[in-house]
Amino acid sequence: MIDCAFLSCPEILRGASERSTSGNVTDDSLLLAPLREVGIEPTFISWDQADVDWSRFRAAVVRTTWDYTGRLNEFLSALARIQTQTQLWNPLSIIQWNCKKTYLKALAEKGFSVIPTQLLKASSGGEPCDRIEKAFEDFASEQVVVKPLVGAGSVSTFFLSRDQVRLDREKLDRLLNGKEFLIQPLVSEIRNGEISLHFFSHQFSHGVRKVPAPGDYRSQEEFRSHIAPYHPSSAEIEFGQSLLEEMGEELLYARVDYLSVKGRPVLMELELIEPALYFRFDEKSPQRFAQALRERLVAP
Repeated sequence: MIDCAFLSCPEILRGASERSTSGNVTDDSLLLAPLREVGIEPTFISWDQADVDWSRFRAAVVRTTWDYTGRLNEFLSALARIQTQTQLWNPLSIIQWNCKKTYLKALAEKGFSVIPTQLLKASSGGEPCDRIEKAFEDFASEQVVVKPLVGAGSVSTFFLSRDQVRLDREKLDRLLNGKEFLIQPLVSEIRNGEISLHFFSHQFSHGVRKVPAPGDYRSQEEFRSHIAPYHPSSAEIEFGQSLLEEMGEELLYARVDYLSVKGRPVLMELELIEPALYFRFDEKSPQRFAQALRERLVAP
């Protein structure tokens, strides 16, 4: 068996122990048997665990490191140490590029279809609400989304109307002052659902559509969104693959999140660090992931 580390975090590892006794199904639990079938023995371990000899693992896979957004510098330093001792998937250079949502502007500048995005930087002058109010005009939108540059799961994300900004101006300025955020228009198509395409070794595996709960705009399942399998067209798959080809490096996994706007995909997020992979919506997807990892581990 090939020993492989799967990087997680303390909260997820504690929860995994509780779920194992309750019988709940998770991405990681669905991976165990397929990994062992292809000769991989997984060890789930916190990325910040001290005194680990990472060289005893053939590779370390970044999977459920869901606390990294509040400890980014520490996280990147830990991955840098790990990568000196073993393979890291996805590679550190990709994680460094993907960990800040500035990558959305970089992709847009290269011609990819991306939700319009502006950066709200502490050093750019003016009060935050001044720049948000200007964004309403720039986007010709009555509602905007304000997200932290480093974040996940809609944490510290605001959905704002013009009236809300006027009424809560002082509160918002205090909340956002000195921080880095991005601003996007609230695209009405989100009500039809956000689509996620999953790729392993750049090959399409499966898709899901996540429809927000009535009156909400958040697609994460913790906000009661409805999730179902989604079967993309060849054009949608090509859209996802073209983004991955732009990376210039091999990826073990990727999740492409987008909206269908006037029949065309428009990128919301390119998840290359620790995305949920929704294995339960395609029974063969854990085997595809395991095989993709196996091929990397035995490559000359």
